[in-house]
Amino acid sequence: MPGYSKESFKTALEDIFPHVTRPSRYLGNEINSVRKNLDEISTKFLLAFPDVYEVGMSHVGFQILYHLLNSQDDVAAERVFTPWIDMERLLREKKIPLLSLESRYPLYCFDIIGFSLQYELSYTNVLTMLDLGNIPLRSCQRDGQWPLIIAGGPCTFNPEPVADFFDAFAIGEGEEVVIEITRVFTEWKSTGKSRPELLEILTTVPGVYVPAKFEVSYFPQGPIREVKPLQSGYTTVTKRVVPDLDVSPYPTKFIVPFTQIVHDRFNLEIARGCTRGCRFCQAGMIYRPGRERSCSLLEHMAAHSLELTGWEEMSLLSLSSGDYTEIENLLRRLMTRYSPHHVTISLPSLRAETLSRPLLTAIEGGRKTGFTIAPEAGTERLRKVINKKLREVDILETCRQVFSSGWRNIKLYFMIGLPTETKTDLEGILTLAEEAWLQGKGYQNKRNVTVSVSTFIPKPHTPFQWEAMIPSEEILFRQRFLRSRLRRGKFTFKWQDPHASVLEGIIARGDRRLADVIEDAFAHGCRFDGWSECFSYEAWEQALHKCGLSPSLFLGQKEPSEILPWDHVNSGVTKDYLRKELAASREEAETEGCGPTVCNNCGVCDFSVVRPRVSAVESVNDPTTPRKQEPLTTDTVIKVRLRFSKAKEARFLSHLEMINVFSRAARRARLPVQYSKGYHPHPKIVFGPPLPVGFESVAEYADIEFTEDISPDFVRDSLNHHLPHGISVFTGVKIPLKSKAISDSLDGVRYSIPFGDLLKVKAWSPDDVKKVINDFLGAATFTITRPRKGKSMTVDIRSLVEHLGFSEQKAVEVTLRVSETLSVRPTDILAGVFGLAEREVKNIPVLKTEMKLGETWDPI
Repeated sequence: MPGYSKESFKTALEDIFPHVTRPSRYLGNEINSVRKNLDEISTKFLLAFPDVYEVGMSHVGFQILYHLLNSQDDVAAERVFTPWIDMERLLREKKIPLLSLESRYPLYCFDIIGFSLQYELSYTNVLTMLDLGNIPLRSCQRDGQWPLIIAGGPCTFNPEPVADFFDAFAIGEGEEVVIEITRVFTEWKSTGKSRPELLEILTTVPGVYVPAKFEVSYFPQGPIREVKPLQSGYTTVTKRVVPDLDVSPYPTKFIVPFTQIVHDRFNLEIARGCTRGCRFCQAGMIYRPGRERSCSLLEHMAAHSLELTGWEEMSLLSLSSGDYTEIENLLRRLMTRYSPHHVTISLPSLRAETLSRPLLTAIEGGRKTGFTIAPEAGTERLRKVINKKLREVDILETCRQVFSSGWRNIKLYFMIGLPTETKTDLEGILTLAEEAWLQGKGYQNKRNVTVSVSTFIPKPHTPFQWEAMIPSEEILFRQRFLRSRLRRGKFTFKWQDPHASVLEGIIARGDRRLADVIEDAFAHGCRFDGWSECFSYEAWEQALHKCGLSPSLFLGQKEPSEILPWDHVNSGVTKDYLRKELAASREEAETEGCGPTVCNNCGVCDFSVVRPRVSAVESVNDPTTPRKQEPLTTDTVIKVRLRFSKAKEARFLSHLEMINVFSRAARRARLPVQYSKGYHPHPKIVFGPPLPVGFESVAEYADIEFTEDISPDFVRDSLNHHLPHGISVFTGVKIPLKSKAISDSLDGVRYSIPFGDLLKVKAWSPDDVKKVINDFLGAATFTITRPRKGKSMTVDIRSLVEHLGFSEQKAVEVTLRVSETLSVRPTDILAGVFGLAEREVKNIPVLKTEMKLGETWDPI
């Protein structure tokens, strides 16, 4: 790799970490991550997610493909995410290309880069990542020396707005097709053929769409005139379906992030697809047919995953968890097995009409943060239009049961702008919310109902794909109508930015003409358009105007005969079926859900390979069953105090992240940690005062209580086997159960600051440093100003500095006293005493060397 220095990039990147928010996003050395020697691998595959790490790592499909690709001997898969605004700025400022997490290789060094397109407002992030990776944005600008740029995910069911940026798309489910693409690439690479020849070969892989093989023409300022195939026999692309989930690979060794991600838990996919047939729902159409994993397999997967990850929560994942055939049996078995070990189980997509008393009983032992119900529409008439088979009596009975079971907060999800919606339907939202609140009377005095309103977007491959979307002015009017009538105290009202919804609609229904708009918006600073703090509709309006396009071109009513941008992408659901469902909606007629005994002839199933599949109940005896925790008595509980180090990249983990690291390491090690009592038990692990992010330490302490009399050496060895690189337990001792907490007995702390780094930052001589130190030590008082709660405060730090001088290791040594009313950090010394700016302070490494607990320095 000419001109590429891996170590220079790595060093430069680590120099940036102290200056960005959440540096743990960029570390890449998490538990269960995979590192291969890329120089020895034939095909290097980079999985790219166009959003921040916390969002991307929450997507199960991303983790599935990561482990599936890495299971191939000749393939290495690594990850990259969109850097947050501060990180992007510094990468550009320092001229550092965007690098993969695992090996810190630039994007242009990979063979294939596969983007996960989950939502339309992430498209400018795709361009950000390509640009930061020094890769040309457009497919036509890239020849065979550049990586193959592909994409998958639900947005590829209309890939046209970003077709010019990608070489190929994988339509549908990716487990099988991603391996086939990789094999085709590996074979092509060995032949020395051209990039156009590779694209032609890819057209032979079922489910792969190559945009260059189609030419699109338009009527002036109007719809599509023609989509012309350029290769004989390649006229449509049909989605890939994994027919049997029981034989499809699913990782049990999930990557466990350091930082808290959006869905920070083990996600167990129990089923795929949905049987309901809601007419607005794209996922319900494109993920057909419904397929379930067997109970025995799910129990086996849960046992291994919880053991290998240490997660304390498990989510049963599907589009509708309550529709899983054996959901009550599965949930009962999982909770019987794992509740004694403080594993909570959640059902994130439970429909009100599937909530039975056994289900509610099973989940009411978990955290009652809020219960979500999605009526979608305010009246039964409109729910019939959208085929949401949910009656008001069922909604209210669910609310009553939820409030009576201890929940105080219920969230109701609605959509505005649905086809045929009237003022009566909007008033129905208000009435239903009021009735829902009343169901808590006699159960919860302090209760709240959140009314969350999104805007209907007529998505591709749904019966409503021909319908119009209401404009932003009308969205805002309907939001204000609802907000002004919902009484504060009883209700919380949440809504989406009308302009963001409109932009999502434009892109979701757009065609290739939008490529210029997306590129122009990116060039004018658009990033993270799904984040309210970053969204700028003005920039998008200007880009649309510059390209001569109007929102109404994409958001207006579509004629049944009109060529739609996505017509040559086949979701399996026929247009005839979608038209039939559209007609049924106008008659307010409901369609029964599909399944093994009911078929609505939507076109997805061939009933030989692709068909609905349901689970069967089987027993399972797995050797990894966690050991049973016996009832506890105070006499059986012991406390162990550990001393450990925090160094290298681990120094960028926050205090909260360290708590998760240790608690999950203890779970993986199957140590018998004591838990607190009450509704939300937590492991009894207590650390000393938080170490500032970026500091290293060889004197960190933690107290852990155990329910068995185990050896501190065993605890040390067990934890070290499961802790990430950079964290190491030195030693441990048993201490009395009633011992003072570390923070309460702390009396002093010593730090070491490399002398050479001080000289480098200020261009001082050693004598200059000595003079600054002597002046400080000779002063009776020394005040500094630092921010606190948005204000500046003046603090006298002289009395808290016990020692400031030179050590034998050519470092400045600082010994600080600990006060109950005042605190001082080495950063205060660097800024106040040595006069360094905040940016300079962050560039100086600080090592915590000793702690004084009581009268003793480093007692263990």
